[in-house]
Amino acid sequence: LETIEPFRPWWKSPVGGFVGVFVLLLVAATVMLQRQVQRVMFTREDLAREVAWRKAMEDSLTVALRARDLQGRLIYVNRRFADLTGYTEEELVGRLPPMPYWPPEVMEETMARHQRNMQGGAPVEGYEARWMHKDGTRLDVMVFEAPLIDARGRHVGWMGSIVDISPRLASEARERHQAETLAHHSRLSMLGEIASMLAHELNQPLMAVVSYNSGMQHMLRQPHLDLRILQGALQRQAEQAQNASRVVQRIRDFLTRRHPQKEAVDVLALARDAVHLMQRELQRERVQVQWQWTEGAPAWQADPVLIEQVLINLLRNAVDALAEMPAHLHRRIDLSLEPDGAPGAWVLWLDDSGPGLGGRDVESLCAPFHSTKPDGMGMGLAICRSIVEVHQARLSAGVSPAGGARWGLHFQSASRTGQEPAVTPAAPSVSGGSGPGADQRKDPTDE
Repeated sequence: LETIEPFRPWWKSPVGGFVGVFVLLLVAATVMLQRQVQRVMFTREDLAREVAWRKAMEDSLTVALRARDLQGRLIYVNRRFADLTGYTEEELVGRLPPMPYWPPEVMEETMARHQRNMQGGAPVEGYEARWMHKDGTRLDVMVFEAPLIDARGRHVGWMGSIVDISPRLASEARERHQAETLAHHSRLSMLGEIASMLAHELNQPLMAVVSYNSGMQHMLRQPHLDLRILQGALQRQAEQAQNASRVVQRIRDFLTRRHPQKEAVDVLALARDAVHLMQRELQRERVQVQWQWTEGAPAWQADPVLIEQVLINLLRNAVDALAEMPAHLHRRIDLSLEPDGAPGAWVLWLDDSGPGLGGRDVESLCAPFHSTKPDGMGMGLAICRSIVEVHQARLSAGVSPAGGARWGLHFQSASRTGQEPAVTPAAPSVSGGSGPGADQRKDPTDE
């Protein structure tokens, strides 16, 4: 009898085992592949989201961006760049120089700058350039260049950031025009003040000359002519004519002065001259001037014409402030010179009994175009401060002991550096509009 082998199912055979293992591996591979596909999809979504964010940020920038390769070919521009030049991204990307936004009148200059930039010579602080919109409008831009580095650290081109500065330049041009207009009006105002100053300063000596002339004509008609008196009258007439000439020369020096011409000056003498020039205003407003000083007043290395104008401006401001007070109140200006603490430091104080400065400091008072007067231009104190600072001195402002305004002119004496000895001023008088060492001689026209 033949031997009959028992029946065995296929899955229990070795082939079945191999098939089972293969199926398991196939299922595992399918699961892993599905997970990998999901990761790729998630990564693509993240990448798309990042690209959209980057695109949105680039399009929202107010700065124009461009990227160029090492040959100067445009490989990227953002929306702001396209809006700035008027060309679309498709019209610009892939273009080689010369670019369509380069103006023809500066083509050579722009090409030379482009070649410099391609060689890495662009200024780090940026440079200005003139570009042209598609419609022909010229615009000024500020360009900042930086190397373009790829993921492997290789230099593959240049990235540029461009800012439109046309509005800023237009604003600066308007400001310059306004400044020139204000300067023109200031010159006209100064011309009026100079005419008034000339009329005031020349009136007294010219009237004296006329008086002397009339007196001498009267003397010549007398039967007995005293030549001694006639000679004295002629001499005093000549002095008055010379005084008128000095007035004109002083004003001319002030107008033609370009740089300070420093010399050793007596500060009290300058204050005396300033008060003398303001005497008519002081008398009209019934303002009394009082003097106080320390013995051994120093010399100051300064420009007398410019410093005198500073003192005149401060005096005029004080007189204007006092003029606003009721007539029955006492109107007084005190001028005092005293040491300022440090060796060789002195200060000339100008105090008034007016309404004061209203709590304002020297910074706000000396700011250009700041004025408390209805018809003021706000340049007087600003110019005064500039003049004082040129002399390495300073102005201060505060409250005077009388409750009004106090201005201080702080300076370093020339004797501190051994340039000039100290000077001793003449004894001052206390009266409305007089000053230290004021000439107390009788007016020659009274003889």
